[in-house]
Amino acid sequence: MKHRTLKSKNSHTSGYCMAANAMAHVDEIKSESKNPERHGKQDKQLLETFWDLAATSDDKRLEGASKLIELVTRKQESHQKNGATEALCEEVKYTLKRLVRGLASARKGARQGYAMALAELLEHIDQILLADVLKLIQEHLEIKGLKSEEKQCLFGKAFAYLAIIQSGKLQKEDGRFSAEVIKQLQNLGVQKGFLEDICFRAVTDLIARSTTEVFEEDIWPTLKSELKQGWGSCSPYTLALLVTSKRRFPKIIEDKFMQKHWGHADLLDVTNYHHIARIVADSTAASHPNPHAVCEILLSWVTERKELSLFWKKVVDEYLCSSTQDECVFLAFRLVEIVLPNCDTDEVRVVFSKNLLKRYISSLANRQAGLYAAAVKLSGTLGTIVQSLEDPHTQLAVAQSLLQTPGHFNFDEITKSRTVYSVISNFNSDAVKLYIKWLKQLFITGAANIGNDETPDIDIGRQWVAMQVLSLVRNPQLQRQTDWLSECFQFLFLHAFFTVKKSTQTVSGCKTVLSEPVSDSLRQQISQHFYNALGVVCNLSTRTEEAEGSNAGQQGELWVYVIVKYAQELLVSPKVECAVEFNGEAAEAWNLMLAVVEKLRKKMKPDKSASAVPAFQLLFLHVGLQMFSETQQAVEILDDLHGCYDRALNRRKSAKKIDTEEPEWVEVVTEILLSLLSKPSHLLRTVVDGVFKMICPQMTPEALQLLLNILDPTQSEEDDNIEITQSDDEDEGDLEMIEEEEEEDEEDDDDEDEDSDAEEEKKESLPNGNGNHAKKKTDGDSDSENEDSEDDEDEDDDEVDDFFRADIQAALGDAAANEDDSDDVASDFDDETMIKLDTALTSLFKAKMADRRKGKKEANTILLHFKLRVLDLLDIFIKRQQLNPLILKLVHPLLVVAQVASVHKDQQVLSEKAVSIYRNKLCRVKKYPHNITEERESLHKTIEEIMQIAKKATSLMTVSLASAGCLFLIRVLRGNVEMADPSPVKTRHQRAEEKRQSVSGKIVAAAAPESNMLDIERIGKLYSSALEDFMTHRGTCLHPLLFSELIERFPNLAWYFAEDLVKYMTTGCQLYRKTQACRLLAVLMSSRPVQSETPHWSRTSKKLTEETLQLLQSALVDEGQVIKPKFLLQIFILQREYAMACHSIDKLPDFSKMTSVLEELQKKVEVSRSGELTSTVRSVLKSFANRPTDAKVTGKKHKRKSKRNKQSKRAKSIHN
Repeated sequence: MKHRTLKSKNSHTSGYCMAANAMAHVDEIKSESKNPERHGKQDKQLLETFWDLAATSDDKRLEGASKLIELVTRKQESHQKNGATEALCEEVKYTLKRLVRGLASARKGARQGYAMALAELLEHIDQILLADVLKLIQEHLEIKGLKSEEKQCLFGKAFAYLAIIQSGKLQKEDGRFSAEVIKQLQNLGVQKGFLEDICFRAVTDLIARSTTEVFEEDIWPTLKSELKQGWGSCSPYTLALLVTSKRRFPKIIEDKFMQKHWGHADLLDVTNYHHIARIVADSTAASHPNPHAVCEILLSWVTERKELSLFWKKVVDEYLCSSTQDECVFLAFRLVEIVLPNCDTDEVRVVFSKNLLKRYISSLANRQAGLYAAAVKLSGTLGTIVQSLEDPHTQLAVAQSLLQTPGHFNFDEITKSRTVYSVISNFNSDAVKLYIKWLKQLFITGAANIGNDETPDIDIGRQWVAMQVLSLVRNPQLQRQTDWLSECFQFLFLHAFFTVKKSTQTVSGCKTVLSEPVSDSLRQQISQHFYNALGVVCNLSTRTEEAEGSNAGQQGELWVYVIVKYAQELLVSPKVECAVEFNGEAAEAWNLMLAVVEKLRKKMKPDKSASAVPAFQLLFLHVGLQMFSETQQAVEILDDLHGCYDRALNRRKSAKKIDTEEPEWVEVVTEILLSLLSKPSHLLRTVVDGVFKMICPQMTPEALQLLLNILDPTQSEEDDNIEITQSDDEDEGDLEMIEEEEEEDEEDDDDEDEDSDAEEEKKESLPNGNGNHAKKKTDGDSDSENEDSEDDEDEDDDEVDDFFRADIQAALGDAAANEDDSDDVASDFDDETMIKLDTALTSLFKAKMADRRKGKKEANTILLHFKLRVLDLLDIFIKRQQLNPLILKLVHPLLVVAQVASVHKDQQVLSEKAVSIYRNKLCRVKKYPHNITEERESLHKTIEEIMQIAKKATSLMTVSLASAGCLFLIRVLRGNVEMADPSPVKTRHQRAEEKRQSVSGKIVAAAAPESNMLDIERIGKLYSSALEDFMTHRGTCLHPLLFSELIERFPNLAWYFAEDLVKYMTTGCQLYRKTQACRLLAVLMSSRPVQSETPHWSRTSKKLTEETLQLLQSALVDEGQVIKPKFLLQIFILQREYAMACHSIDKLPDFSKMTSVLEELQKKVEVSRSGELTSTVRSVLKSFANRPTDAKVTGKKHKRKSKRNKQSKRAKSIHN
């Protein structure tokens, strides 16, 4: 539809409308007041459409315009059928008048919507005369004295004339009004500069829509006076009008006219380019930062005439880019964005000219440059433009223009941007193949850096090519396909480990013999690039990288297998020489590895369930490829793998032959994985992760212990069986790649007890957990002591090497003497010489100690990285084996790692990662192991060990972690039922009957069996012992968090020490402990359901009533006793929760004495002057008398949710 075209035109000038001041839209009210008879159903619909025209949404405006045109068209047709004398019906008249007036509205979206509807109205209703429309424009859009309305009226006129042009009404009436419309538009452009662009676009649109007769008779006479001014007074708009008219009507604007006024019959003659360049540069004064319309018109014309090269050279490169004004260079950048999508391959190289690239690179490399933002914008746009191009050669030309002269092959490094990377990331598959072909040619010639005013270096050029190939493999935005990925891997592998002696067509990539062989240093770098590239797809197959059905060969094969097969082709080819010594034992190991891999591939098809098969296949292939970099070590690992393979896959046949004392195959594989993990290779780490995922189901306690031994801080830092090599740069990322996962909401008691914590901070000593207190050393003291001890050990252990002895002799100079005559020589030196010698020796020994400490620090860093990788393996095991009982063996070791690492400054990263895995992954698994009857005793012992760690904790974090571990193990024990015999299989009828009874509520009590594996009495005593330590020792390390979390999670266990809490209300070692005893009891009382059937409830409730009454009475009777508000507040809250608990079980004791005491306490000054205490006492008295009325909610889920919400709110109020 035409109104969609008008919408796009109007949206170009929407910025002018948005900047206008708001106007009151009262046309609707006036029109309705003048026409009170307009209240019919159709008229209401008509009025509502005008509101839709002013909507900010484009779709809503289009819908409103469509409804409006449909309504008035129907009214007009009905009007004509009735034989009316007037040409237009009332609805059309009203609509036309209102649309014209609405063009002056400043409401956002109104002007665009009204202009679009006006164009559609003029197009669909032929009875509307153009003279009437122009009359309405002069009548309603004329400025009437108010300065504030001037801008809106001028905008309204411009949009009105634009709507007339878009409607085609001028052409329908033979162009009689074309001259008048052009004059009005020219006047508007002269009046206000902000209208110049929209008026010019309206004129050019009118010229493009006009016929030859209309242009010659009506339009040309109007424009002729302006277009004959010549270059001297030519403005950008004049030039744009001339180009538009000349292109549209070349016969009317004759060559004679052009020769006379513009110096040449052809406007684009080479002699006119300096005038054109000046006018284009001057256009920035009126349109900056947007390109002037004349720029787009000229670019379109020269592209059409295939003269872009000359225009770009004369106008853009030699004039705009050579200008000292930033506006001109900015315009050049914008012209690149405009012209590049329409360029072919040759024109792309023209666009990226010498001066333009020079200004582009300098602006992009300097953040302080005035054109930095414009250069960054162009860099971001280039990727989008390349993506829109379909021709792969054109896409490649964009990258080549940036990388070759006048660009630079290190474009991204120089500009500190990702411009070339963004361009290449948007290549299609064909462009990627062309790019790889170009890179291979550069590698052969080594000419990547030729022509950049630098001395050509073939190694630097080849190194850059190898890096680009690696970047292609790593690029996640490219569509990975087997054909070009295979080319990349073959290219890197060939030049890393082989040399082509003779050209051969049988082996891929060996068609060319390098005139200059690859140097050893470059070969080592390419080797590293190959392993890095292999790390991207080490565990992937070719099928996952491309759409199925492709004609590429070997789909579904592991990439590492494809590369191994290519390596075998190179090894057996007589025309290719291996750069690595591959004879004897290495060759035999390689061939045996290939044979085993082929066996494994055959077993993959019939036995897909054996996860050991793909694991061994991956290990054999990757270790085989390691033979090209570390031959001897890879051969040894392959020997171990063969033994593991025999025991793992042939254990049934050879079970009698295998020695039972030998370790399981999974243990040996785990040792191999740890050995690979200790190497500074991202590829090997990825391989280890992939293989470990496959062998997780076969893990044994011994194999898991191998991982835990690495993390065990009590063992030696360096394992004799594992050699940890120097870390590379990629290892530094381990410290930054630790993902901090979001923790679930937890109750935190720190804010509740600020004053109490302040009292705790005044302690002078810390306990060892058993009531014996020892003074704590500061971290600084411990660190200094450790360093001193390390230095002493180093001094004792290290022997003086020859190099150090030579340094000492050089420092002594002539003083260096043999042992026999050392005394005589020393006696010959004076004091000054001795002082100099002493200074030299002191400096030498200080340097030696500094190097020793630096080496120690580097060794600790390497070991830290290794431990972080082992933690990654444990993370994988927890994720994939949540039902495996072995994860229960990780609780205590991970807690120890987190605790010990937290006290060392250089191991904070290890502590944070261990805490994240322990708290967020292990203790919060959604599923936990079952059938753990044999582990029952060990789990209880683990809980006891964790509790001992909590007693000796030096931080709140350790106590919190210990609490999480205990609760997790309690959860596992409670969820497991000890069964002596297997449970009988229930029939379908029995299961349906049980489900029916459970829904009806008949067997709800039996749904949670009490015969779980948790020894409640043992755990209760354990927590009671910890509670005694917390309540009776001032220097205890425990925190009330340990008990509050248990109460909230398992309140039935907390009742075992409820009586002790009542006792500690009066016998606690300090007021803070007494207050915490009250608070913990209140939390326990708020838990539902109340354990009223147990003997703990009866004893606790009786004792609680007596102790509380005694405390309150003593506070009431003893006038000299100072009442602590916080302690008193907790007692009140406890009584309230106790009363509510009694109401819930219908066992309400006699509160008469308590009521009278509370009423007396209300009168005391200490209570009455505290609003919080007063309100709490009132709530306690109210809870004594009234049962809490909770709204009944039907449905089991709603009841549970309501209960949880109430308990959480009550717990928050208790804490507060």
